[in-house]
Amino acid sequence: MNLVSRGWCVLVIAATACGSGDVIEIHRGNALLVSFDVEVAQTAVERERGLRGHAPLASGFGLLIRFPRSTEACIENAGVNFPIDVIYADEAGMVVAIEREVAANDYRLRCYLGVRSVLEVGEHAALAVRLGDLLDLSRVRTIPID
Repeated sequence: MNLVSRGWCVLVIAATACGSGDVIEIHRGNALLVSFDVEVAQTAVERERGLRGHAPLASGFGLLIRFPRSTEACIENAGVNFPIDVIYADEAGMVVAIEREVAANDYRLRCYLGVRSVLEVGEHAALAVRLGDLLDLSRVRTIPID
């Protein structure tokens, strides 16, 4: 991780086998839009590795990248052989940015400020998600350790 003047700039190279029991729900108001079984990138090394080298994500599965504090989060899909959707959320869990159809092996950085959580899911899995929707992390038991 490199420090920048606006906070941490974290390069997360975008998959993962899930089934950890950790679940993220995405809501719009009181309505549940979608839920994902997630694996949590717990360490700085896991956050940086992201989905690189993994098989495509099955429907309903994803990778949660949770930072120790709000930061500038930069994502690329280098070394990932499948396209993904990426959802960025702030400290309160509000969706502040969405990148859809990030191509396999795409090296372009996609950076957003004020991000606490990034959810990487299979391509088109975030179609129903809009800016302002809320990520509910209350069913995520795994807590990042650094």
